Formats: sequence, structure tokens, C-alpha cells
Amino acid sequence: MLTVWQLRELFFDGIERARKRLAVLHDLGVVDRFRPHRERGSHPCHYVLGRHGAMIVAAVQDVPIKEVRFDPVRQLGLQRSQQLAHLVGVNGFTTSLAHALRTRMPDVGLEWMGQRACGLEYQDLVRPDSRLRLTLRHSDLLTAWLEWDRATETHKRLRGKLRRYRDLAYLHAHPVTVLFVVPSDRREHHVLDSLNSPPEDVQVLVTTAERHHSDPLARNWQEPGAAWRATLPDSITIQPRTR
Repeated sequence: MLTVWQLRELFFDGIERARKRLAVLHDLGVVDRFRPHRERGSHPCHYVLGRHGAMIVAAVQDVPIKEVRFDPVRQLGLQRSQQLAHLVGVNGFTTSLAHALRTRMPDVGLEWMGQRACGLEYQDLVRPDSRLRLTLRHSDLLTAWLEWDRATETHKRLRGKLRRYRDLAYLHAHPVTVLFVVPSDRREHHVLDSLNSPPEDVQVLVTTAERHHSDPLARNWQEPGAAWRATLPDSITIQPRTR
């Protein structure tokens, strides 16, 4: 699920061009759309895969349509789900990063695994909101797991997450990087303080959503105990090319 603004960041140079193209795709049944209720003003249109779109994806990937995981009932429930705002935030993190890379660092490749795919990949080991992989010009691979924080989890629960990422690092036999994106400077301070002694082979990077969206490629990211910030490509530990 992506909003019209997020799709513009991924594929289009302007919002009007995005709206016109998406209107055509909607008429063809390639995508479906909805606009969540709002007491004041209006939300942007939210787009999901349509039935014809699922058929196209299945044909391109040469798989049965059931493997595309097209679920119109789930998509209908998403409109009123309490998880909608969380999903919009998680996806917006990646689309803003993708747009910055596309327009300013086109030689850097970005691969994105969403929450549902991560659930299938890692089962109950870890439950990230997404996984990002950046491929640099010199073929170095940067992988990070995103935790979109809403300031609802206790410090104890945050430390428990890091223990599970330590198990993931052990399973992969190389260090892992976990990105915590938090809603405020105060929460950032609390997370950095709480996670000031991460497990071995687990790198923790923290920033605020506002800082990231202002400029995804700026020096936004801080490690616990560090007195400086660095850019995302400069912060993530380089990893071997494993699954």
C-alpha cells in the first residue's frame, strides 16, 4: 500500500503526472484505491494492487497468482485498520530514501523487503518493519533492518528486540544493523540511552522521522554513545553478499 505522494517519489517527476497515470491504471483494474476518513481535510489517495495488477505481477514473475498474495479482503480491512498510519510511515521512510537516491545518487541501488515479506523470511526470529539493501558503486552491500518506533514500547522491550537481532547476526555469521526511527527528539534521547550497550554484532542507528524526511541523505544517524551523526550510507556496516 502506497499513497499517491509515495508513488510519485518512486516513479514520477511530478504529482500531477503521477495522478494522471494512476487514474489510468485504476480504470484498467491494475491498481485499486481508497481515501481514509479524516475529521478535517482529506487524506491523499492510498493505492493497492488491483486484480489485473496481480495477474500482471504473476505473469512477469512466472508464478501462480496465489503466490502474489493478492488479498482484496485484507485490502478492504486495511482502510479502517489501526495499523494504517504505521504502514504509511514505514513505507514513506523507504520511498523518501528511494527518491533521494534516484535523484542525487543514481549509482546506488536500493532493494526493499516489506513487513509481510519479512515475516515470511524471518518467521518469529525478528519482526522488522522492513529490510533495506543498498548496493554501492564499488559493489559493497549495505543491509539494515528498520524498526519504526511509535514511542509505545518500553526500554525493556527495545532491549529484547536487540537480543533477537543478535540471534539473527549469529545465524547469518556477520553483524547486523538495526535502524530505529522515532517520532521526537525526546524519544530519540531515550532510545539512545536505553540501547547504549547493544549486543555484540548488532549495530544500532537512531534518528527522528522529521530529520529523515527533511533530507534522507543528510547526517541524520547517531549510534548510542557517539557524539556525532553520519549519513546512512556511511553508517551501515558493510556486509557480505548473503541472503
